[in-house]
Amino acid sequence: MIKLRSFQHFLFATWVLIILHTTKKTFDILVWVFVLYKKTISKTTHRQKFPKKTIVFISDIDQPYVAGVVTNMLNLKRLLEQSGYTIKIISPRFFNRTIELNIRQIKKWPLPIYNPFAYFKTIVSFFDAKCFIIHTLEGTLGYSASALLRSLKKPFLIRYTTRMDSYVTMWCYGHYQKQYTKFYNSLYNPNDQIIYNNDAIMQWFNRLTFSASQAKAHVWTPTLQTMYFTPITKKSTLLTPIFLYVGRIAMEKNILDFLTWQVHGKKIVVGDGPLLSRIKQDFPSIDFVGEKKGSELLTFYDKANYFVFPSTTDTFGMVCIEAISRGLPIIGYSQQLGPGGILQNTPFNTLADTLDNSYEKAKKIDPDHLIQFAKQFSEDESRKSIVSIVEQCVK
Repeated sequence: MIKLRSFQHFLFATWVLIILHTTKKTFDILVWVFVLYKKTISKTTHRQKFPKKTIVFISDIDQPYVAGVVTNMLNLKRLLEQSGYTIKIISPRFFNRTIELNIRQIKKWPLPIYNPFAYFKTIVSFFDAKCFIIHTLEGTLGYSASALLRSLKKPFLIRYTTRMDSYVTMWCYGHYQKQYTKFYNSLYNPNDQIIYNNDAIMQWFNRLTFSASQAKAHVWTPTLQTMYFTPITKKSTLLTPIFLYVGRIAMEKNILDFLTWQVHGKKIVVGDGPLLSRIKQDFPSIDFVGEKKGSELLTFYDKANYFVFPSTTDTFGMVCIEAISRGLPIIGYSQQLGPGGILQNTPFNTLADTLDNSYEKAKKIDPDHLIQFAKQFSEDESRKSIVSIVEQCVK
């Protein structure tokens, strides 16, 4: 039985790899054909008139899907609009028909159903925009847009936000890890302009792929909304500490390490995801409160004493800086990216080889000092930084 399941996993991984390569080659051919006839198509494509400072976002995921990529995209949209830019978004919501991907641990991932040539004509109709920002290069909307914009020599920016090669390897039980990494590296081009969330991510990715190391790099640190810097209710000093997890309840988030962690205290899980229905039954003593946003989410941050981040595959970890801004020390594993990129070389680096060791470090952190540290993620500096990056892109 074990050998049979292993063989089934191998077949599944092989199927995924074939689909990825076939999709990429297909879009390469479609873009080539489209560009070949671009003069004819350009004459028949009505170019929309935009304000001078218009930026087009392209993303394969958008609301109501809950992910750090979406949160960062909406924060970026807000900052640019505050700076006088007009933002247009092309995402699955842009199309009339979408389906939800439902394979193993991936659920509710919207996939648009669209005519590629109609999509290419849509991009051409947006051609007079100041620049394009692609948030999900690994998706069909993101990759095909990048291939078309390169061919038409239109400036655009790519945000590197997801270690998709690590996720796919995990979903495929570790098969073809080198092939997946090589495939995702092939999506980048030495002439691209890439936005990273911090220096740690940039250095890590540049070592991983030659194409990205040759590209022009920009660093823009995600920002927090103003509500995260409002006064905090004093934390409970009860003998029973409260440990909080916020995020997708999915395999790639390594949430089972948190749920099975033997520690004295109360555990609260905020979020939704494909594993939720199963683990709620397996862990009845843990509070699963579902997805929360805005002031409701702040209430849970302020109620907790510690924030647990068991994932080792995140590039940044938006929820970590949210937790830090509310005075919560981070309990998690030592790593170069994710919270490691945020906390490295600071006195607040509580990450360790085990959750127990990380907890011991977290006990020594002063919440007030953490709150001061989090002020670097305020909107003012972030707004200036992203405007500067956009202006550099179009020079």
